[in-house]
Amino acid sequence: MNVEDQNPFQSPRYTPEMAKEAEKKKEIESSESKVVTLAEFASVVEAHALRAMLADRGIESRVANETSGGLSILAGTSSSFSPSVMIREADAEAALVVKQEFLIVGAPDSAAIAEWTCGCGETVDVGFEVCWNCEGLYTDRPGAS
Repeated sequence: MNVEDQNPFQSPRYTPEMAKEAEKKKEIESSESKVVTLAEFASVVEAHALRAMLADRGIESRVANETSGGLSILAGTSSSFSPSVMIREADAEAALVVKQEFLIVGAPDSAAIAEWTCGCGETVDVGFEVCWNCEGLYTDRPGAS
């Protein structure tokens, strides 16, 4: 059967070689586009600070769960509600170096917040800048300058 005898509306026969090529292409595309979590934080501010550091190094990332608000406070930092920095799996090696530098250098002031007592009298855990009880801010605590 030559090319002239083939029906132009019929797809070509699917050969084993074509199947191997399609599988190889699929593997390459999935590894390039797979997104993984680089880090989870208690604060959206910290997540965006790491994202900015990654962007400075040419690594594309995004922050997930930015608007989860109090859910991450109630569920804990390692929950699916925590603000997370997401990257492409292909960028993981370079991103881990930036993450280590970020953890050594430190995040913005919110990461340095120790346990504190809110104006309403509640004790707020380390790292949190908002009171879980009254939503008072760290800067509004008694004795804040």
